Amino acid sequence: MKAIGLVLPLVALLAACDDSSSPDAPAAPQPQSEQASPAPEPAAVERDSISGAWRPDGDKAARILVLAEDGELFLVGDTKHQGLSWERRDDQLILRYLNGQDNVNEAALSAVLEQDTLALEGQDGEQDENAPYSGVYQRDNEAVEEVTGEITFAGDSKLPPQAILAVTLMDANRTPLLQRLVHLRDTPQPFHLYLAKGRLKAGTDYAVNARVIVDGGVVMNTGDAPLRRDGEGNLDTLTLTAHDSGPAPVSFVGRYLYHDEQAIFMPCDSDRRLTVAGAMADALAKAYQQAGLEPMAPMFMELDGTLEKRRGQEAGTQVDALVVRDYRNVREPEQCEQPSAQLTNTYWKLIDVNGQSAPSPGEGQNQVHLILASDKTVKGDTGCNRLTGGFTLDGELLRFGELATTRRACTGDNVSAAFLASLEQTRGFRIDGERLSLYDQESHLLAVFTAEYL
Repeated sequence: MKAIGLVLPLVALLAACDDSSSPDAPAAPQPQSEQASPAPEPAAVERDSISGAWRPDGDKAARILVLAEDGELFLVGDTKHQGLSWERRDDQLILRYLNGQDNVNEAALSAVLEQDTLALEGQDGEQDENAPYSGVYQRDNEAVEEVTGEITFAGDSKLPPQAILAVTLMDANRTPLLQRLVHLRDTPQPFHLYLAKGRLKAGTDYAVNARVIVDGGVVMNTGDAPLRRDGEGNLDTLTLTAHDSGPAPVSFVGRYLYHDEQAIFMPCDSDRRLTVAGAMADALAKAYQQAGLEPMAPMFMELDGTLEKRRGQEAGTQVDALVVRDYRNVREPEQCEQPSAQLTNTYWKLIDVNGQSAPSPGEGQNQVHLILASDKTVKGDTGCNRLTGGFTLDGELLRFGELATTRRACTGDNVSAAFLASLEQTRGFRIDGERLSLYDQESHLLAVFTAEYL
């Protein structure tokens, strides 16, 4: 057995449940056969199939291995593990399951199938605790009961690939008896639950609930659907519909910015600055980086998600966050106003110089910035020295005169020399909202600033 990875943290929400059978509970009634003669022998291909329910010999008889035909693995009666999937490789049976630490484990067992007996053995030298499913099993499809159904999604709900479906079987007190995670693959999405025959007691009400979980939060819920039997005692197939839950969904068109592992979204015709979060945040950041834009240049996007309060970077603060569930690139809308800073009388914080990100101020350092005044004077800081001087402005042409600086030694991570060189080469500028870009005489980008409000 080997651990092959970690699952999403939400697995911790789903506690393992005891699926062992209850011997004092009546078994579901079985339909009577109308044929008096012995039943025909199943075809060899069916009898040799390894899929089905397998009950182990000996003291593990309460734990049943269910190898579903679609490749799903169910560990009925196992309180320590949750089955994920199985596959047959020549003479080996590969089982993938979760352990109590939410690790995805893979057990490779040699498999010998002789009619209705299946012998599984671990690799040489493995202890029993490392190969918990080694042993001899007998085929016993009557030992389990299957709850089946499918789930549809109301409206035009859009779910990211990371969405997880959590299906729960509950008793009349809404106490979970079985819980299983399903990766959303289809619409409608089928689901299966297996439990020991007799676990569902006669005269007791049961229900099934399904929740769609994204980024650790429930975004859709089906409500509780009662579990019933037909006239022959067979469990009905369930059809559930999931509806949005939690915060109301929103959709915005606006500017997406990403820099230094921070993502901001500014909806059109709004002065809101939303922190981008959620399961799609990494995909958005990757799309921005692959676009090859200038630092802090906006990328126009349409984002779907929900608005939430999230913890800010500073202790005790909160920020408005857009938890993104889906996104699309769009052209710049004709009407998409945004707050726009003025060149003069604005505090411009350096973001990037010659492709190098400006470091956060270290001990004894200041934030690298510029302030251009209306009287054509400029002051600022290189991070380790104050600067003063003047500038000339003619339309979009900008040129700094001779700049004077203090003479402190620059230590640690700093961009002082590159910053001063970029100012010396500046011949033009452009302001896009709250972003200032400086260019040389050949229109090559030198430095990027963002407006800060003091």
